[in-house]
Amino acid sequence: MPARPASAPWGERIPGPALGAGVLGLIASAALAVVLLAVLGLARWGEDAIAPWLIALLLVPPLQLVAAIVLLCRRGWLPLALTSVPGVLLSGYLLLSFLPAGDIHLASPLFGCVVLPLPVLVLTLLPATRTWATRRSGGN
Repeated sequence: MPARPASAPWGERIPGPALGAGVLGLIASAALAVVLLAVLGLARWGEDAIAPWLIALLLVPPLQLVAAIVLLCRRGWLPLALTSVPGVLLSGYLLLSFLPAGDIHLASPLFGCVVLPLPVLVLTLLPATRTWATRRSGGN
């Protein structure tokens, strides 16, 4: 009977935090894209109606999607960490703007979609994820 290999053909197995960060990164990029498109769709297109930074944020979801794939392909952890930061900042902005006004019930669906980058950032920055993403497998 042939011996079973000790590890997967591409090297060691993916740790749970890295898998979680990659999968949540894919979901978070889609959620952030939906939220941004909804906000832009509901906004007035008159003068000073839409902040330029909001339009610039439209670049983040595709970049985060690519960064999540980069992490899952074991090519690096830093792109996913960097592309999660705008979503975390947007979540904090929403929380700080809706909580004092007492309108958290209006922001809860929006905040639920945008809060996903925080666990992505935390899971990406864990040592297990960083070590796995930067260490090359033995045969490659």
